[in-house]
Amino acid sequence: MLEWLDRSPQIQLGLADRVNRSMEIVTAAVRLGCFTQILALVDGARLQAGTQKLKKSPISALSDDTANGIKRAERLGYWFATAGSTRSVFDAMGLTL
Repeated sequence: MLEWLDRSPQIQLGLADRVNRSMEIVTAAVRLGCFTQILALVDGARLQAGTQKLKKSPISALSDDTANGIKRAERLGYWFATAGSTRSVFDAMGLTL
């Protein structure tokens, strides 16, 4: 992830504002994921894969742009997971809580 940020410094322009503006939809998505057991909250507030799996068919029915966005989100989630702690990810992206 750090290498990607070094190669693409423009991603950090206005990042905090974009993250804050996405909070409502992300919160709704996490709630839906937990309600459908696709996601689970563990250890207080950590997310992990739940007992149910996301069916591939709904993704394949989406437009190419939306499906590509989901693929990129999966990749970004993987990078975040391998980057270490939440603090490490936020520090690398120049975000603060």
